[in-house]
Amino acid sequence: QDSLNDLRQMADGQFIRVLVQSSRLRDQQQQLKWYHLCRYWPAHILAQRFAPVRSYLVGPDGVESLPPVAAEQAESYLTSLLHWYQQALQRPLPIACKTALALLTVDKAESAASNVFDGSDFKGDFAITAEARDYPLLQRFWPDYASLQAEDDFHTLVSELYRPLVLAMSTQGEPS
Repeated sequence: QDSLNDLRQMADGQFIRVLVQSSRLRDQQQQLKWYHLCRYWPAHILAQRFAPVRSYLVGPDGVESLPPVAAEQAESYLTSLLHWYQQALQRPLPIACKTALALLTVDKAESAASNVFDGSDFKGDFAITAEARDYPLLQRFWPDYASLQAEDDFHTLVSELYRPLVLAMSTQGEPS
């Protein structure tokens, strides 16, 4: 049995979760590292079944918050997550977190996603390492971005797994 034991109720009756993380939430250009939010998103939407909950992610460089999601919408998101989780137990899925988030959050999305998946020479002072190299399964089945995004399920997975998080964050304006 698992539970959400980190729920707190404020004096005004609102429920919050406070999550502490040791990694920086933003990069050198102060852009949000979306993949940190992904780790907490499933539990956040599960908490919405209990009550509207805002989750605060506290890192060494600031605080980000995941806003409450309507219960019906959260239920839909959970159903989709569980469906794709079940599929992932049966076969490798053509999805890469940072690549998907680049498609949804960065200007010139296709080029950015390709750079994130395949890697590029330099961005500022730092080399961009390839997400495919970080995960041997990705590299084995999809050696480059072109083969990944050519998969039938790729854009569906991006839309169903990551777009809800990006949309939720955009409803509260610029992430706090």
